[in-house]
Amino acid sequence: MPRSPQRYWLHLLLFLLTLLTTTVIGARLAENFDANRPAIYLAEDLVAYHRLLSRPEAWLAGLAYSLTLLAILLAHEMGHYLTCRRYGLDATLPYFIPFPSVIGTLGAFIRIRSPIYYRRVLFDVGIAGPLAGFAVVLPAAVYGIWSSKVVPGISAQADLRFGTPLFFRILQGLLIPGASPADIALHPVAQAAWVGV
Repeated sequence: MPRSPQRYWLHLLLFLLTLLTTTVIGARLAENFDANRPAIYLAEDLVAYHRLLSRPEAWLAGLAYSLTLLAILLAHEMGHYLTCRRYGLDATLPYFIPFPSVIGTLGAFIRIRSPIYYRRVLFDVGIAGPLAGFAVVLPAAVYGIWSSKVVPGISAQADLRFGTPLFFRILQGLLIPGASPADIALHPVAQAAWVGV
């Protein structure tokens, strides 16, 4: 069976659409962060997008979240892709999945078209993505948590509450000593790193 050609235009289109959806979400996260509101604040989130996105500076503010998250996803998928290439496996470039959700995307994936016959190769391909992604998550999390702020009672205002990964608790303890994780308003870069974890 002949291999279908790589559709570079599709990869680029999906990436640009994901850049759009994550930037929109990032703009809202940045506005909530600047106003000392929880990241997800449904009382205003549902009506604020038109007002928010009519301002060019809001789009720029949204890029901090968007570009960080896309860098994490790209590193993860390229870890898989480059390891496939190293072993001579036929794989596609990453497909990004735009989705106007709480995080702005459903992630990304590659398609491996070659069978994998050896466990070692499967292990190497599988582990390369998380390791490459973590190489981007770590500095993003450090910068993002360092840029976060303490807002007493902020989690009590949130409409949706997410847990704090152990990795984040350790960094928060080191970078914002004495603050309760429930009182930390995460900077949009830290929020992207949280999604990437």
